[in-house]
Amino acid sequence: MILKNSTRWITLCLAWTILFTSHTLWAEGDPENGKTLYAVCLACHGPDGAGSKELNSPRIAGQEIWYLERQLKNFKAGIRGVNINDTYGKQMQPFAMTLPTDQAIADVAAYVNSMKPEAPTPEIKGDANAGKAAYMICQACHGSKGEGIMAVNAPKLINQQDWYMIRQLKGFKEGLRGTHTNDIYGMQMRPMAMTLTDDAAINNVVSYITTFKQEQQVIETTDLPSEYMPSVIVSIVLMIGLTLIGLKVGRKKVDVR
Repeated sequence: MILKNSTRWITLCLAWTILFTSHTLWAEGDPENGKTLYAVCLACHGPDGAGSKELNSPRIAGQEIWYLERQLKNFKAGIRGVNINDTYGKQMQPFAMTLPTDQAIADVAAYVNSMKPEAPTPEIKGDANAGKAAYMICQACHGSKGEGIMAVNAPKLINQQDWYMIRQLKGFKEGLRGTHTNDIYGMQMRPMAMTLTDDAAINNVVSYITTFKQEQQVIETTDLPSEYMPSVIVSIVLMIGLTLIGLKVGRKKVDVR
């Protein structure tokens, strides 16, 4: 019992350390070089990073650099897009592998972050009012307006296509994402996605997220206003708990070969 409790506290301490140090480990990107490297991405994601539903490519323009870098590295390392049923994730793997170094990834991420296309037109019809209630559990990490919180590794959701968010939520529920043992942050999302009991609930929360229009800077821990501290503390506690839950959920029988 003592050993079990000690292991639990060590895990919590490590998680706390990762939360406040991981975001400082990214390389500085060169958007000019990233523009050249982006040529291989252009066919699917478009010249302005707006994405294409017909090509199953999400909007990536304006997304946070640290999140873009992590996802590209995950695709390269086989952490994301390896599930046999993740058709669209598998499509991304060879493209991510064309970026030979972390610096190349940083450069592309910096260029993509600089893009500012028009906001996508909502396509999914859901009950935004019901979605607002369901989003309460999401806002601790993603922010009250979907602005994202870097301190808890939650990307911004503003101006993302609704069809893509629906696919990802279903992917987390079905084990297409968040089941790899090294996908710590994906594991956090699985239990959250599972709180949305059916397709209607997913459509509702996504319909509410599409109402977020104002671009906001992602909240960082380096210059955090005092009024955000209670929310961030709650987010950290919630995130640690979800990581532990996700580790258990991720061990269930899901084929990730």
